[in-house]
Amino acid sequence: MKFYLIILSFWIPFLGFSQCPVITQQPENQTDCDGNSIRMICIANTDATYQWERKRPSDAQFLEIAGATQVSYQAAISGDVNNPSGSIYRSKITLNKCVIYSNLAEITLNKIGSITNPSICERGTGILEPQLNETSSSNTKSYQWSRSVSGGPFSDISDDSNFKGTTEKNLTILQASNILAGQRLKVRILFSISRNNDNEGSMTNENQTTTCPRTSSEVIIQIKSSPIPVHAASIYKG
Repeated sequence: MKFYLIILSFWIPFLGFSQCPVITQQPENQTDCDGNSIRMICIANTDATYQWERKRPSDAQFLEIAGATQVSYQAAISGDVNNPSGSIYRSKITLNKCVIYSNLAEITLNKIGSITNPSICERGTGILEPQLNETSSSNTKSYQWSRSVSGGPFSDISDDSNFKGTTEKNLTILQASNILAGQRLKVRILFSISRNNDNEGSMTNENQTTTCPRTSSEVIIQIKSSPIPVHAASIYKG
């Protein structure tokens, strides 16, 4: 009888420990376009308390996201001060006294910056280039340049005697003439994106498309006049 009492006294404290939850769906790294909605999802195998945390590029450590206490957190609008590109997320899951953390998940956002070099010397060659970060450059699927003449609507352009690379990242303007002065140019880029959770209510990482289009801001072509050479000759005698 004494032997069995010893066993019972050993197991009673062990049964008092709570079982930790097990994460059955981890949040995933996601690539999307700046401004789109992104949803992070983390699911455990039992009822527990969730608290999402975020570390932005400017943050020294992870900080709790106020009100983000569900299995999913929706970053909307992405790219703002709250959810910039490069932000990292994780979910803190608590069950009684047991606390676990999910895997880390980062968002990377495709975005077009300003177009450089809109000022070109007359009869010279100029190259217009949209500013993209390293990730955006590797995620591009297509480019299309368009222009507006005399304030009219924008229309796609094709390679000709003035333009080269109309479906490439860099647009080359050849033999720039004053006719081009004041014309407006911009570029439309189609980016590839990863699976994401931006569909409201989705818990299976489904998106309706694998690409997202973005159009740059416009620039106005400026033609700098070239100086006209003047030749002066004098005749000397004697």
